[in-house]
Amino acid sequence: MVLCAIHSCTTNPFWDDAATRELRIDGYVLAEGKETDIPVFVWADILNIHAKTDADGYFSLPVHQAQTPSGNINGPMQVYFYIHNYILDSATVFFTDGKFSNEQTDFSNDGELTESITLKKIVSVDSYCLSCRQGQPPSINLNYEDSLTFIFALDLHRNSRISAYKKVLSQQEYLPSGVLFRNVSDGFMYIYRLTNDRIIPLDYVQDENIIIRFDIDHDSLQVHSGPYEVIPFFLVNQNTIPLGLIDALGGESLFEIGEEYLQLPIDFKYDTLQISN
Repeated sequence: MVLCAIHSCTTNPFWDDAATRELRIDGYVLAEGKETDIPVFVWADILNIHAKTDADGYFSLPVHQAQTPSGNINGPMQVYFYIHNYILDSATVFFTDGKFSNEQTDFSNDGELTESITLKKIVSVDSYCLSCRQGQPPSINLNYEDSLTFIFALDLHRNSRISAYKKVLSQQEYLPSGVLFRNVSDGFMYIYRLTNDRIIPLDYVQDENIIIRFDIDHDSLQVHSGPYEVIPFFLVNQNTIPLGLIDALGGESLFEIGEEYLQLPIDFKYDTLQISN
């Protein structure tokens, strides 16, 4: 009778236990060949909680809702680790009655990753301006140049499908399209696209090196003078990304060309150039 009374209560004195209040999962997640300071996005599915790694790759997720008056978590919770141009990875933490289970595979009984996770890179992207005057940063005066010639170099570390805007000329011939110019001083953004372009997915194989050349007529570049990041719009297709993770990041709009695309965690090296006109 005493046990039945305890389990039927709407409050539980053990929920005020300090260890329960401080329940958290943490650990280190690294990314192979990372070239920028972009953090890894961390998302736990059952509780829909998320965090980012710090400069050392450390993350910490407080777990505040494992025990509630309406019920306690039992079973596995998947914790996902995401950068857009890396293979999505995950680890599993098990709960018993709202607390960490004694038997774990990826985490300790205290909620710490037993081994650091290293994300595997799919593709690297580098860029440089061919028509610019060399310097720090490179510069171009559109009053004296007919066009801006820009190169994006893709280095494939694994087989992948990458989508980008292109204008179809024939079955095997495309003109590249879809570049964002973001003024780093005032935040102004211009999106360069060709008329009648569309998103085309293309398959690439490991160790392939792809050069994509943009020749942008200076009349098509509607920007004012200033320093600009030149950002290609590439989508690295992965079919295993949970919808909850996408929602936690900010939603489907992050995968569309525009300002919100810049919020997507991507480890691409963007070139900066000084434009005068």
